[in-house]
Amino acid sequence: MALAPAFPGTDWIDPKFAAGMGSPLGLAPRQLVAYVVCAIVLVAVALAIWSQ
Repeated sequence: MALAPAFPGTDWIDPKFAAGMGSPLGLAPRQLVAYVVCAIVLVAVALAIWSQ
């Protein structure tokens, strides 16, 4: 999800619904969720490695 703009024909926001969507923190909602999930996974991996 975080790499969607790198691939041709992909977008963060469907143009049909772009007008009705808010943008928390200036990000598209899908983008915000993708970054939050990535952060959670990175923290989980760091805790798993650090606790060994």
